[in-house]
Amino acid sequence: MNTFKKMMVLVVGLLCGVVMSGCVGMPETSENWRVVYDGAERAMAANDPWRANNLAKRALELAEAAEVRDELRIVKSQMAIGISAYQMDEKVEGFSYLDKVVAAKDVEGDADVDGYVDVLTNVSLFYGVVEQHERGLRAEKRLVAVCEKAYGKDSPKLTTGLNNMGYTYFEMGRYDEAVKVFRRTLGIYKKVGVNGTENQVGTQNNLALALNALGDYKEAGEMFFDSMRKAELSLGERDKHVLAMRFSAGVMFMKAGDDVRAKRELELVEKMYRQIWKQGDLRLALTLDCLANVYKKSGQSSLARGCAEEAFDLYRGVMGDYEAEMASQMERAALGMRKLNRIVEAEMIESRAKKVRAGDWSY
Repeated sequence: MNTFKKMMVLVVGLLCGVVMSGCVGMPETSENWRVVYDGAERAMAANDPWRANNLAKRALELAEAAEVRDELRIVKSQMAIGISAYQMDEKVEGFSYLDKVVAAKDVEGDADVDGYVDVLTNVSLFYGVVEQHERGLRAEKRLVAVCEKAYGKDSPKLTTGLNNMGYTYFEMGRYDEAVKVFRRTLGIYKKVGVNGTENQVGTQNNLALALNALGDYKEAGEMFFDSMRKAELSLGERDKHVLAMRFSAGVMFMKAGDDVRAKRELELVEKMYRQIWKQGDLRLALTLDCLANVYKKSGQSSLARGCAEEAFDLYRGVMGDYEAEMASQMERAALGMRKLNRIVEAEMIESRAKKVRAGDWSY
């Protein structure tokens, strides 16, 4: 299962898949667009962006010079030029060609629309990878518009573009807009009768993250909890993604003041982590840290103190003995969690790291 960030399309070099057509010949000398373009894809897969760029430019020349103009071949060639140019550190050239792909207006015929949707999807994902969020947002808006025109406003084919658009808004700090887009995506899933799929769970998880950012902890907790229950059916209660969602739900309930539900979910996470990691783990330490807070608020001071002491010992065992070293290790761990889209865990470990730097071990 993915980590519920963007719905990634598996591509090689972020191109539209290396699908060999069976054409033969030397791509550098061939007059066949497919042979040349496939050569560019193979060069990209071999991590040779210079050769890929040269071949992609030759493919573009062939596509533009063809007696019957094929717009899809043109935008595919432009995409290959753009991505390979960026990898050569020719970023201005790269963005110029990729922006042309997004702006193309003649690739929406019945024969080409599916291919153009794939191209736009990959361009938007590439912009996300290189953190060009404004450009990525334009690509995602274009993708959604093309899908709406071709398939209808309630087609499930819109969901990938919408989810990715919502997450781009999230990464830009535009949480209200992210929530609107994620809700629309979930509405489409509901209309077409989709329930419990990986992509639906991913969108719901993303909505919970946006609600958390807006401070709506109660609904965020419900969203995380429902996502967890759906994922649990296919993955099992001990799966790392399921445990991350259960932990996130518990933290949201804790923030919302629902100590009963917070305690129930966090205790279940603690139980699972103890079964998985006999020697302890950062995630177990983090769970105990949160449980100490919940127990303290509910008047269970002895349990709170026990959890806090064990959490401290685990932090020290995993992160080192000195507070400055421990805080730095925590910050690095939080960065890794963010890259995996485990935002709630990252936020909690960042909060603890800040306290550790100040010599504060309160809970």
